[in-house]
Amino acid sequence: MQLKRIIEVFTHSVWWKFKIFSIVTLQAIGFLHFFFHLEQVFNPYYYMKRTLAIASLTLTLFSFKKVSAQDTLYWSSGYKLTPKDFHGKPDTTASYPSISTCGIKYIGHASKNAVQTEAFGIFIRPKSWAVISEDDSLWLIHERLNFDIAELFARKLRKSFSEYKFRYATVQQDLDSLYDINHDEMNEMHASYEKETNHGLDESAQSIWNRKIKSELEDFGKYSGTANH
Repeated sequence: MQLKRIIEVFTHSVWWKFKIFSIVTLQAIGFLHFFFHLEQVFNPYYYMKRTLAIASLTLTLFSFKKVSAQDTLYWSSGYKLTPKDFHGKPDTTASYPSISTCGIKYIGHASKNAVQTEAFGIFIRPKSWAVISEDDSLWLIHERLNFDIAELFARKLRKSFSEYKFRYATVQQDLDSLYDINHDEMNEMHASYEKETNHGLDESAQSIWNRKIKSELEDFGKYSGTANH
């Protein structure tokens, strides 16, 4: 009985020390700015059903490996894709000569009173592959438009962020929700684009989509930079 009592006292003491430590730690975190960083990359070829997600979050108990800076190409209006941007291993059984993995990345920095956000259209080199030459402009134009679609929805996300009514208690969930809405809409557009252009084989449909996305990018030209709130 004495040994049992000693164990109970020891256990009780350890529990209260842990509880006090946890409370102090959580209170300390409450005075810190927190940072969260979520990247989502969508493969526009919806029929392959492959989505690559990369996320990291500080002040939590988990973190995931991020794509390196060298592997990520950020959208810019003057950049033209070349075969050298496609680092992935080609699928020799595919009926098309190239595939690109494009999507949206967002970053948020929040304090007690405000949140600063950034959103980017990105192209992931190791997850994109091509068996084409520099002269295959048709295929490069087709894949570039996948990249442009990612930028279009990055702009739409920046617009959503700029209109967001800040709430510190739920800021991460709120921004994730805005991201998810844009991501789903981007998936739908990628699917329509690939279907209507027959994965780039229909030149007439490709031209229509080229004009469509160019026009929509111009419509959201106000949001071509990062968004702060």
